[in-house]
Amino acid sequence: MRIFFVTNHLVERFSLHKYSNILLHWLAEARSYVTELIYGAEIVRQKEAAPSSKLLAERAEQEKKLLTFLKETPETIMLVTGPKGTGKSGLVHDAAKTEPYKLVINCEEFINLPDHQLLNTFAKQVGYFPVFGWLVSAGSIIDTLTASLTGTKAGFSSTTDGSVRKMLEILTIAISRLTAAEKAKLAKHVERQRAAQAANPSAPVDPLPDIEYPVIIVEGYLAKENARQQFMYDILTEWAALLAEYHIAQVVFVSNNPAALKHIGRALPTKTVENIALADASSDSALAYVRRRLGLLEAPPALVRAVDALGGRLTDLDLLIQKIHASAKSGDASAASLDQVVAASFADIVVRTVTEVRKVGLHEDAVREAGSASAAAAAAAQGWTPVQMWRIVQALAKAEEVSYDEMRTHPVFKGDEAPILAIERAGLISVSLYNGRPYSIRAGRPVYRSAFAALLADEKYAAVMSSKLAKSLIADEEAKLRHAEEELALLARVSFEGSNGAGVGRSARADLRARAEFLARAVAESQAKVAALDADDRAYKKAILAPPTPAVAAAVGAQAGLLSGLAGLFS
Repeated sequence: MRIFFVTNHLVERFSLHKYSNILLHWLAEARSYVTELIYGAEIVRQKEAAPSSKLLAERAEQEKKLLTFLKETPETIMLVTGPKGTGKSGLVHDAAKTEPYKLVINCEEFINLPDHQLLNTFAKQVGYFPVFGWLVSAGSIIDTLTASLTGTKAGFSSTTDGSVRKMLEILTIAISRLTAAEKAKLAKHVERQRAAQAANPSAPVDPLPDIEYPVIIVEGYLAKENARQQFMYDILTEWAALLAEYHIAQVVFVSNNPAALKHIGRALPTKTVENIALADASSDSALAYVRRRLGLLEAPPALVRAVDALGGRLTDLDLLIQKIHASAKSGDASAASLDQVVAASFADIVVRTVTEVRKVGLHEDAVREAGSASAAAAAAAQGWTPVQMWRIVQALAKAEEVSYDEMRTHPVFKGDEAPILAIERAGLISVSLYNGRPYSIRAGRPVYRSAFAALLADEKYAAVMSSKLAKSLIADEEAKLRHAEEELALLARVSFEGSNGAGVGRSARADLRARAEFLARAVAESQAKVAALDADDRAYKKAILAPPTPAVAAAVGAQAGLLSGLAGLFS
């Protein structure tokens, strides 16, 4: 019975969504036919030949590669990667929209849910019915009570891991039957052709139909790799490798985690994982995309500057377009009013992005709600501290990219690359590779650069964060000073005892003297750094306590003021 329901889910046999799509497709064809009658077939053909508004022209090659993969015999796994907002899911769904057997598994919908809810959500995604997720918890309770009374378990308990594997076993059987049916169709077609050729050798040969392999799309892969149910990622990877090894179905993973390729590669040690890496569109393509969506023949200067600041990130461009459409209600199509609408829309996007950076990158909500102690625990769980993120904000606000090694060796990171990689996994930055190693750091989204610059433009907030950074560096240097002073005191005691005949030779005293001189230089260097950092911290505190300037006061709490503050960035 479960195989029956899973198969129905795959082929959408009783799906209202499938038949509504057929009806919508028929209505679209009827509309196109009426449009041809009214405006002429040539105009309609020109419009259809124009670049798609859903996918930039630069994605045509990736879409072609994905379409080719879906039509081939399953041999490996396809991974579509890229930062958030680059149109990964849209690309995959557009390529697979004509596939007759398609299944979508969205990991973000069930990861971090309680076990019974995870099972119910996963079962709903794969069409597994009936499902009794509550029996997992109930079986564990019964086994615990039985063991406490009799000393042995009754065997009623089952793990979430085991329940998910059982669902995938049923799903594998249903997929295998669909693939076997497709291969049987091809075999029958070949037999008919052979019979026709035997009866009439001059008869034309029909092309062989393609085998329609089921397509499995796994979205949100490794989006929460530190989650409690991260075993789900391993189970899905192993299952996908099994489908590819036995040529049962095509599997496409969609992920924004840079570690996804390595994670999937471990499940396919003898094969190469196909990879499509999406990036932001070029400035020209992004501007053409926005002009086409807004119906503009020429882009005003404000729009050019806004698109250049937002970069080629599709989600940000679509958000700008939506805000322009929502704001331009007056009906005035003049260039001056359009410039104002674009400026207001862009500033609103920057405001929202600044809030996101302060919340996610600088842990501002944790500090406000839980205090500094809990905020430190939250920072440790995230993998980086607010002062480490602030150092990156300072660097990327002034330059488009910074050296990875220079950032890693900064005193606030102490040579540890784990915080940088954690910030990259959060999507706030992206790390570029050169010769297979990390080389440079860029903003995770182009609009983040404007947000970083806006954070630095807020003088008081920048002074507060810079003061925290200075205090953190001072604490590190003072720890070095204490360690050096303790060692100097020990050396002085040893030297004193040696001078009283305790057995320290002349060569040993020379070595101790050299070590003491080295420590003395280290103390002097650290003290100079502490003095410079303390002077900076005093300047930051002075800026914090200074009365706000009229421009800053006007910017507080008002979007119009923020627009004024961003004027330099926007121009």
